[in-house]
Amino acid sequence: MLKCSSCGGNYTVCNARSYCCSSQSNGRDVFCEQSKYIFRPLLERELLKGIKEQLLDPKVVKDMARQIRKLAKKPRPDFKDEIRHIDEQIRHVVDSLVSVGSSEALTDRLRELEDSKSQLTARMEVPVTPLISGAADKWQEIVSDLENLRNYAEPDEVETARGLLREIIGEVEIREETDGVFAYTKLNAISVYKAGAQKRT
Repeated sequence: MLKCSSCGGNYTVCNARSYCCSSQSNGRDVFCEQSKYIFRPLLERELLKGIKEQLLDPKVVKDMARQIRKLAKKPRPDFKDEIRHIDEQIRHVVDSLVSVGSSEALTDRLRELEDSKSQLTARMEVPVTPLISGAADKWQEIVSDLENLRNYAEPDEVETARGLLREIIGEVEIREETDGVFAYTKLNAISVYKAGAQKRT
């Protein structure tokens, strides 16, 4: 998500302690005017702190609550076509078993197909989620605990959170200015390093 305002390259982890523009770390610094190394824990802490403040802005909370309620109104998923296709495959496997007799491979395949059908059927039977009461409170709870998400969430949940942040915040433009290093998002600017960022030597 971190982009250099000078050359458009990505900000990446360039050593054990710091972020820098990839143009600098890849030897293409002639194309980039931003040469500061930013202490990794500091950037991550200040950026996340700024993002949390922005996402907890009353206007953003209200909008997110509205979107959560909108999503909650969506009808349950319909997997009838997928289930019909699985049923056809099950019939073919059963016919093969009748023809050739016992087969470990066919039996395993039949079990896989039946499991897939059961999962899709279960997802269709989940009742339509009612309007979520307290959506704004839930949003605030999740955002307030963003920095701990990676400690308890599943990998796909972390990736989903990253995707949501990208959608809401957009790319984060890192810009070196006279009074420090700032991160610019769709919502606002965040001061990530007011002083002391190291020059590349």
